[in-house]
Amino acid sequence: MRLNRMVRILGVVMVVALLVAAFGCGGAPPAPSGSTAPGGGSPAPAPVKIRLTAGIDPVYAGWYVADKQGIFKKNGLEATLQLFAVGTEGMNAIVSGQADVAGTSPTAPLVAIDKGADSRARSSG
Repeated sequence: MRLNRMVRILGVVMVVALLVAAFGCGGAPPAPSGSTAPGGGSPAPAPVKIRLTAGIDPVYAGWYVADKQGIFKKNGLEATLQLFAVGTEGMNAIVSGQADVAGTSPTAPLVAIDKGADSRARSSG
């Protein structure tokens, strides 16, 4: 029971760290697509496409809120959320090239790498 709670807390920390890294590192958000840069310069760059895997666990709520409230779009990201029942499915999507970012348990990427997957594991801590 205690381990399960720790895993959930770690998941929340990872989601928060991802959101801070994705949205908290830049200056002003990019201008909306098709508009011009301040001062009448060239058009703003096209949004960056990113495919995220999300589970059915509440720790992914931040990703859904960011999507529904347009936070990804406001920050120059065209995010696509893919729902998976378990973290290993999300990791499999990463390995097969069907996703760019997976929120998984700490062991899912390690197992994939151990099986020979060409992948990099990143952690918030």
